Amino acid sequence: MIGKHFLIRLKRFIPVFLPRVHRVFVSKENVRYMSDDETLSFLENNKNFGIVRFGNSEFSLLAGRSVGTQDFSSSLQRELKKILLLQPTNYLLALPVDTTIKNLRFKNQHSWDQIWKKTPKLFMELYVKNNYDYGSPFCFRIKDIKTINLSRYLNKIERLINDKKIIYIGPSKGKNSKKPTLKQEILTIDIPSKNAYDHVDNIIKQVQKVTRKNNNILVLIVAGATGTVLSARLNKLGVLAYDFGQYQRHLEFIGSSFGNSQDN
Repeated sequence: MIGKHFLIRLKRFIPVFLPRVHRVFVSKENVRYMSDDETLSFLENNKNFGIVRFGNSEFSLLAGRSVGTQDFSSSLQRELKKILLLQPTNYLLALPVDTTIKNLRFKNQHSWDQIWKKTPKLFMELYVKNNYDYGSPFCFRIKDIKTINLSRYLNKIERLINDKKIIYIGPSKGKNSKKPTLKQEILTIDIPSKNAYDHVDNIIKQVQKVTRKNNNILVLIVAGATGTVLSARLNKLGVLAYDFGQYQRHLEFIGSSFGNSQDN
């Protein structure tokens, strides 16, 4: 007997799957993507570009499932789908091409690695395009990056943000509650650690209230799938925003502290 929850998820899944199912049979051989370091270099060289990142949570929500920090929302699902279909002109869309389409980053060393072969891989097959250079969504996930010089890599991140006035959006509770030390922070917007998407319109209003009176603003967002939406919306509104993700937690994991890296 088919369960009720299965039917609910199937109903959510069909609208994002069926219209794109033909894409599964299209070759992805020429899909272009950047490494972690190339992604940071792109942001350095294109200072008016923000970044919008997709990871496992975003793809799970697209598939009709709830995740730890966000209950399923049909409105959020539609926004995530729209972001994937857009050809952005003022932000870099970062998708896990190397972990899914190319199968290069994780080599099944941990059970977690298998995640990328499931829902994310399916949606990458459905939505990835051949005529766009995708950034790396792992560029701020320091313990997952591929680099031979971590100190230089951290300095690169610092250069991106240290000369900006920072609006920080993130939770004060939960696993990502710790903020990096920011040189020019002018506002912190505290968000719930779960279901922050319910507050997305109000968050944007708070940001716009500040950006009307200030220039050289960078919005750093730590908000899971809500951060993906916020960064896309703010950049479209002309407000520079980075979907910053779990940077500080990863930094603490590897035993560093923000702002203290030394170039070798």
